[in-house]
Amino acid sequence: MLAQDLDAADEEVETLNQKLENFEKRAKEGFYLSKESVLNEIKSILMKGLHSVIITTPTIENLRDLDLYEVKPSVNIKVATWIDPSNPDHQEILRELTFDNIMIRIDDFKDRYCILSDGAELFLGIEGKNENEILTLRTKDSKHIKFLSSLVMESWLRARKLQNLD
Repeated sequence: MLAQDLDAADEEVETLNQKLENFEKRAKEGFYLSKESVLNEIKSILMKGLHSVIITTPTIENLRDLDLYEVKPSVNIKVATWIDPSNPDHQEILRELTFDNIMIRIDDFKDRYCILSDGAELFLGIEGKNENEILTLRTKDSKHIKFLSSLVMESWLRARKLQNLD
């Protein structure tokens, strides 16, 4: 009985060592998260916003997971995301997010997840070939934010204003 427990423990240690080795190898390449984890990171930053937040997601469907309606009404939210005006689901999401403090624009590129909150915290995620393996970066360092904020602003500035969808 004791020998079986020791064998099982040895196997578990070996599995954990392999996972750690894989993680260390990947950490040298960058930090990867799943789409669900990325949206959770964005949501955690969003809920702490005080004045102004800029968000980019590949598609408007991602916004459902962010609970934008729970953000304080004093926080101005700018969103750049891909929207298919002919898609009834996309139209419904737009109707659900009709608030004075939320502005949404159409971004055709569908390539990044970003949030810049109050110019003080930035999260950036870039999709690769595997859409559920997203290269990410999160920082509160003012020099990093100054350098990288142009990627967030680019999404907002290149996005098109919404036309009447009804």
